[in-house]
Amino acid sequence: MIQGYKPEKPQTHADPAVGSNICMCPSCGEYFGGIRGFEMHRAGEFPDSRHCVDPASVGLIIKKGKCGTWWIQGFGKQTASSSFKEAA
Repeated sequence: MIQGYKPEKPQTHADPAVGSNICMCPSCGEYFGGIRGFEMHRAGEFPDSRHCVDPASVGLIIKKGKCGTWWIQGFGKQTASSSFKEAA
């Protein structure tokens, strides 16, 4: 099994409102502003080699809001989706 990104203490925390897009990764404990950021920080093939990578390494940045902090897609940085478009 591949050992991925798993900080001793997650860099983010949140108490999201019901119906918000904020989601927590059960593997590394980090919070994300939506499914896109969550998916960007996952790598490998399901189920055996799927693992987390450092969110900052895929262009995500931490945002602070009234219900906590979470990773969001950084502006002006290369992201997984822009890399995919360039390769096509």
